[in-house]
Formats: sequence, structure tokens, C-alpha cells
Amino acid sequence: MVFLLTSGTAAEPTLDIASALAVRFGTVEAPGAMRARDGWFFLGHELHSYAAGNLTAARHSALGDPLSAIVAFKTMAANAGVRLLLVPIPGKIAVYPDMLDPAWSADRRWDAENLAFLQELRGQGVEVLDLLPDFLAMRKQGIDVYCRQDSHWSPAGMQHAAEAIQQWMSTQAWYPGVAHLATTRVAQTVHASGDLATLLADQSPAEQLQVMRVESEGRPVPADRQSPIVLMGDSSTLVYHGDGLLAEAAGLPDQLAALCSTSIDLIGVLGGGANGSRMILARRKDNLAGKKCLVWVFSARELSESSDGWKMIPVVR
Repeated sequence: MVFLLTSGTAAEPTLDIASALAVRFGTVEAPGAMRARDGWFFLGHELHSYAAGNLTAARHSALGDPLSAIVAFKTMAANAGVRLLLVPIPGKIAVYPDMLDPAWSADRRWDAENLAFLQELRGQGVEVLDLLPDFLAMRKQGIDVYCRQDSHWSPAGMQHAAEAIQQWMSTQAWYPGVAHLATTRVAQTVHASGDLATLLADQSPAEQLQVMRVESEGRPVPADRQSPIVLMGDSSTLVYHGDGLLAEAAGLPDQLAALCSTSIDLIGVLGGGANGSRMILARRKDNLAGKKCLVWVFSARELSESSDGWKMIPVVR
């Protein structure tokens, strides 16, 4: 099921975990990474981002409010006749808090501040894909939605997001006319030492991941600048796709190409999820000509942890 945000009030403010994170990581520099229970690792910036009040503090800093930047981008896209779907990927700690501290319950959602912000975005007309309810449900089914040793989502979590994004696109009038590509998907097993384990020089055995490699006529599907579908964002758009990020031709752009039967215009950056891909769009100077939808994917921690804040970037002039 797709959990697009609906109107209504935020979930009850269960701030016990957020407050506990604030005590540990809210006022001091977070560690680069932490080894937790059962072979799980966490990114320090992510732990800091969920500490109580961090998003509120970031919004009132001199580095720019993410709400204003996102709404401005949505408005520019809409004026060009292009729809935006925002996909902030919830942090691993939001689904697996008990792997850091067994006293923290994973039975229900606890990220009240983030949820309230997503509701505020929707109130400003931004379409948001909230993955957390489905991720929590998948965990209850025994499915890992994040890598244990890496900061990124697992192939299963990424695949679920791809299916939800494709479902959103499939309701739009332009969508039936884009299919032109025949693809095949081949299951592969990769052994990956994740970025967090590597950062800590941990000697645990490499994590075994099941990915689906996507090919067309025996080759990976290349990115297509002329595609009406733009997938943009941080390394979440690149993991399993290439650039040495755990696998090849099996990432989010590849799964979307297979699901949509068309190639994808990919603008992925290694870091800088808040601004980097928008800056590339702006440098094109084409005012989004020929585009039908923008799918902006980034780690939710960027809302408060973006190193260069949230800039106003004139993508459409």
C-alpha cells in the first residue's frame, strides 16, 4: 500500500526516544558511526537528526528553512507543468530503535517532529510519500528494510519505494504513453561491506544482499536526459546502481525503468541531497522542458543535517 500523506493531525507526540537521543547526541558532536546490537550499525548524523528539537532548530537557523526551499521548488515545477513527489527516506533508527537500545520500542511510530513537518509540507501542496508506516509493517514481517552494515536502505526497502513511486506515476494522464522499453530482471547475491562497518574498520563478515539486476537487450538501462521522468536526490538514488555503491544496475533508477518500461533521467549526487540535484537541474537552463514528473529522494536526516543548509535555487526562470 502507498502511504501518501493525508490531511489530519500528527501522531501523538511520543518523544521518549527522541529525548533519549537528545541526551546522548543532541548537544555533542555525534560519532561518525556506531556499532549496535545484532550486527546493526547506525550513522551518527542520523542519530543526531532525530534528537528532540533538531529539526525545529535547523528550520530557525541562518542556513535556510527546508519547508520554504521545498515549497518554492514545488511551485516552480508546477508552473512548468511538472508534478513533484517528495520521498524523504526515514532513518534506520526510526524503524530499528531497539537495535541501539533494547528499552526503546519499535512497535509504533515515534518520530512526531518529522511527521508534523511532513504534514506541514502537504498543507503547502507538496505531495509526499511517507514510507515509514510500510517500513514498520515490513519489519514485522521479518524483512530488513535497511542494510545492517550500511547507511542505505536494503534492496527490499528500495524496491518497495520504487513500486510506490510507480503507483503514484501510473495515475497521471501522461503515463500510459511512455512505455517503450523491454527489460529483464535477474536475481543476484552480492557480499557487501557497508560504509558504516568500513568507517569503524569493523571486521564482521560482509553482509549478504539479494539484488535484482535490470537489463535491456543484455545491457544496463542507461540514464536518458530526454525522459519525462526525473529521479533526483542523494546517494539513495545511486546505491546498487553504480559508482561502486554495493552493486550495479540494480538501484532505484533501474527498478523504476523496469516498472515503468521506460528509461529514467537520473540526477543523483553523492551527498548534498538538499541542494545538489536542484543545482544540476538549474544549470541545465531548460526550465524542465519535456518533463512530466520529478521524484526527489533523499535521506530524511538532510532536513536538519544538511551541511550547507537549504538554498533557494531558481530551477525554472
